[in-house]
Amino acid sequence: MSPRIRRPQTGYMIFRSELRNAGQFDKRKTGDPRNYLKVAGERWAALSNSKKYLYFLKAEHKKLAYILADARRRRAPSVRLLAQIGEKSIPDAESSVWTSPADTLGTWEDSEPKTFVPSESFTTAMLGYECDDDILDSFFVLPSNSDIEPWFPRQCLLSAPTSFASPCFVEL
Repeated sequence: MSPRIRRPQTGYMIFRSELRNAGQFDKRKTGDPRNYLKVAGERWAALSNSKKYLYFLKAEHKKLAYILADARRRRAPSVRLLAQIGEKSIPDAESSVWTSPADTLGTWEDSEPKTFVPSESFTTAMLGYECDDDILDSFFVLPSNSDIEPWFPRQCLLSAPTSFASPCFVEL
């Protein structure tokens, strides 16, 4: 199997392949592949926009399938790389447990609405600015370098909304 995935067909290419598979060409008249392409181009130009749109939709479906397959291919480790590493150099899952920095701050509760529960080792100094510790009982102070920009200092999020389109802020 090739490491690359074939690029998806365009609407015209799908039309041309369906036309050829349907056997709508008389081989005696077309003969040369250039003649076939010329006839296919003429028929494509004669199609109405509504019929062309159907082929464009088919092309979009193939494009989405290509994007998903290519993303899976890019995430998968290469066979050559695994052969170079070997089994001995792969650490045991029990001996090397990696924890992200986010694990030390706290966890998200599964209840609705989702709220952040700070861990016992969580301090406001970790966030980079001062805040009273009693505020953490009801608020979660977001760091200024979070994924959601811009955050201004001294803003607190009441509870984590399911969509960040309309968070509710309170000035401290």
